[in-house]
Amino acid sequence: MFVDLDQFKEINDNFGHQAGDEVLQKISSILKNNIRNVDRCGRWGGEEFLIVCPNTDNKSGIKLAERLRKIIAEASLDPANKVTDSFGIATYSGGEKLDRVIERADK
Repeated sequence: MFVDLDQFKEINDNFGHQAGDEVLQKISSILKNNIRNVDRCGRWGGEEFLIVCPNTDNKSGIKLAERLRKIIAEASLDPANKVTDSFGIATYSGGEKLDRVIERADK
């Protein structure tokens, strides 16, 4: 699962890079605190995060993404206040290269 914060550049431009870093830390905490113990979440780069959810089908991945999206949309992330994000989901197919799965989730 790919998570991309919408209009993140505006946060940095309007509030400074320190504030942007604080928002990223808060988003990271939200993501990590709302996934299963077997799932792994990390910052992929810039304002993107990657969540790996073992033994999760596409339907369950979509349900998780929607739940996370709502939690983030409702969170107060001072100084940016409200932040929205976009999610991309790809399900691993046996034998598929990891780079291809990530590329599909990113699209």
